[in-house]
Amino acid sequence: MKRIVLVVMLLVSAGFVNAQQMSVSNLHSINPYLINPAFTGYLTDISGYATIGMPLSFKGGEIRNYQAGFNKAIESKSIGVGGKLVFDQRDFFESISFSGSFAYRMAINKNHVLSFGTDVGFVNRSYDVDGLNAFVDLDDPTLSSDYYFQSNLLLGFGLGYYSSKIEAGLSMPLVVEGGESLNTTTHAYFGYRHFFNNNFWFVKPTVLFTYLPDQPDELMLNVMVQKNGAFFGQLGASNNQDVMVSFGIYFNEFLVSYVYRENLGNENLPFNAMNEIGIQFQVGRSRMRFSNIGNQLNLKQ
Repeated sequence: MKRIVLVVMLLVSAGFVNAQQMSVSNLHSINPYLINPAFTGYLTDISGYATIGMPLSFKGGEIRNYQAGFNKAIESKSIGVGGKLVFDQRDFFESISFSGSFAYRMAINKNHVLSFGTDVGFVNRSYDVDGLNAFVDLDDPTLSSDYYFQSNLLLGFGLGYYSSKIEAGLSMPLVVEGGESLNTTTHAYFGYRHFFNNNFWFVKPTVLFTYLPDQPDELMLNVMVQKNGAFFGQLGASNNQDVMVSFGIYFNEFLVSYVYRENLGNENLPFNAMNEIGIQFQVGRSRMRFSNIGNQLNLKQ
């Protein structure tokens, strides 16, 4: 019976073991570096971000997700470098991961860039021994010591393409997790900017398909309206009955954003609504928004 309780707790509270480390950020349409290392340094100069995600309510436990990272383009070398830090808490389970990012870009011409990226780092997973002991037998092999309470290698890969108007990418962010078997979790992303009014405004629809080997696939559609350097608003929905609304305001080099995401169909979830607050910055002297692109449409407003 305790084994069944443990499995249910892992599936519902902490997520499937292989999926526990997945980014839960809903800001990928603002910053695709969150889901694909190929976008390391695709913004010029130095850029960084920090996000906090948490539910409005939770039945019987807590969930928190904290992320921070930075990346920088080195255009003369056609590369980008950066790093990510993620802390995730789900009921009795916690994880912390850090990875360094590297991307190499091939500029097809001044309008189009193809990029290859990788994340390399480590993850440490743990759980509250006293709290979990009241529910399950800690000798259960699911809680084996070769998975928890030690640091394991993380390795991910990504392929990306971008121009002034298009962002597209395919990534496997957790191909290797220590001694675990190959993780086939995959993100496929596409976004398109349609500019108007002298390029000060644009509409950006995005599509994110996520394949998880142990969970239902997710297809998320978003539509964003943005005034460059001022603000953005975005609406989204997914095939698993999630709806999302987000907005952000620019303060010079900084962007402060908020996301509200709710599931309308599954009353058995431990939480049905998530808040996410994010801050992002891009600091430098470049007149271009995206690295290795030299056309007029890429000029900062």
